Amino acid sequence: MKILVFSHVFRPQGDGGSFLLAWLAQQLKQQGHQVEIWASDGRSSDDFLNPRAPRLAKKQKWQGILVHRWPTWRWGKPILRRLVGPVFLWLNWWPRQHFAVVISGPFPTLAPFYGWFLARLWGSRFIMVPCWHSQEVGFQKKRSRWLLQKADKIIALSNYEKKQYQKLGVDRAKIIVLAANLARGIMLTKKQKAKFTPPPLILFLGSQAAHKQIDWLLEAFRQLKEKGQSQNAREAKLVIAGPRTLYSPVIDEIYRHLPVKIRRDVQILGPVSAKKKVELLDRAWVLVNPSRAESLSLVVMEAWTRKKPVIVNDLPVLREVMGHVGGWRVRSSEALADTLDWWFFQPGWLKSEGEKGYARLRKRRVAASWWRDLLTKWS
Repeated sequence: MKILVFSHVFRPQGDGGSFLLAWLAQQLKQQGHQVEIWASDGRSSDDFLNPRAPRLAKKQKWQGILVHRWPTWRWGKPILRRLVGPVFLWLNWWPRQHFAVVISGPFPTLAPFYGWFLARLWGSRFIMVPCWHSQEVGFQKKRSRWLLQKADKIIALSNYEKKQYQKLGVDRAKIIVLAANLARGIMLTKKQKAKFTPPPLILFLGSQAAHKQIDWLLEAFRQLKEKGQSQNAREAKLVIAGPRTLYSPVIDEIYRHLPVKIRRDVQILGPVSAKKKVELLDRAWVLVNPSRAESLSLVVMEAWTRKKPVIVNDLPVLREVMGHVGGWRVRSSEALADTLDWWFFQPGWLKSEGEKGYARLRKRRVAASWWRDLLTKWS
């Protein structure tokens, strides 16, 4: 079956939504389907507001899958900030052989609307991957609710997300919950032990977007260094790794206002390679994600693959993903600083929670049968 995966951005950079779509494309190709990926020529949503941002190559191969990057309109005027995602200058509306299935996402970008339009134009089935953030206003717009009703199937990443769609009136039969380990490729074996080599390293992985609340993390780190009771707290380092965004200047300003003795223990990196990411995870004592909006939090899984614990914001979806193991959930920068200080007092907790997270992750299995049954029905 010929399947199109339509995303707002695609690798080498991108966000969790584009990573998920890439993972789905890989799974479908492994099952023998003809898969093609369409995306914009930008590295992130911010590029659509930046005329000077470089444009990525039009065509390339990724994991044996053809990736076609279409040109986008870029005009950094304030009025366009009301639109989130790419405005394509043109697309190949009439391919020689239309796609039987179109898979598209995430919200709140315009990509799923393009995906739905192409599916309707070709008479294809439309599967939507919204990556829902119930805390974000952009996900609650009428146009988003309207499109949810139009999809043939919706892929949710948790039961919590499924319930959100049902509250919006979506038929539960249309919703598929995908409970998969999306970071399986970098998992340690059962016998391998995680490393906790001094000095203690606190790691953040993700874009420097406003909703990630890196300002929250920097404040917690300042409190930890100034008020921490343990030697590990006083020696702790912080690494922030991920693509810059329009919010990055705010982060830079907060960083510049930190006391010099604290600032020298903070390293802010740009985007990192997959190899560098694994290296950072192996050096880290704990991964912290204070984001106020997540559809799944892939970085939690990535930390668990290397048997490292996590501290995250107390979000409903993370309560479901984590349960009561693998880390801790907090609701303020003060609580984050206190938790780090307590954990650094007793490093044994770090190893124990990391092992528990690893064990929980190994239980996440996704059955390929729903893909096979669904697509066979549509063929």
